[in-house]
Amino acid sequence: MVMAAKRNRGRVWRMFITAVLVLLAIRLVTGDGPAPTPVAFAAAGTFEEATAASRRSGMPVLAFVTADWCPSCQSLKRGGLADEGVARWIADNTHPVLIDADAQREVAAGLNVSGIPALILLRDGREISRSVGASSAAALRGWLAEHGGPVADMRGESPKDGETDLRPRDDGK
Repeated sequence: MVMAAKRNRGRVWRMFITAVLVLLAIRLVTGDGPAPTPVAFAAAGTFEEATAASRRSGMPVLAFVTADWCPSCQSLKRGGLADEGVARWIADNTHPVLIDADAQREVAAGLNVSGIPALILLRDGREISRSVGASSAAALRGWLAEHGGPVADMRGESPKDGETDLRPRDDGK
């Protein structure tokens, strides 16, 4: 009887320590609450406004579907989307729009969002490409270079004056 009680007590402590470690790991990943809105999306209007502007300009819409409670969303905001080159390219070459998956459920559903964070490039109301999950700046540069606007047509060319080079770099940044 005494041995069984000691074994149970040991299990309880292991479970407790495991739970604390999991909570600490989540805290490290998410940081101190929701990340700030990425610079490229800070002045963004509504999805409808971005779609109308896209039709006028020919530049694609870049919809960022996120939620404050989502750790991967916060990681993407603090990581890849915080990169100056990525932010500048998004602002210069797309009509960015931030969609809160909770507050704008209808818009997210209309985009067939089943996982967040989601970055969706659209042109003429049709999806060009989608990236789901947190991504590094290098991965975002590669995705944008492949699918997004004028950089996608440059494949292998050096950027012209005033253009941001989004081709993946070898230094991992």
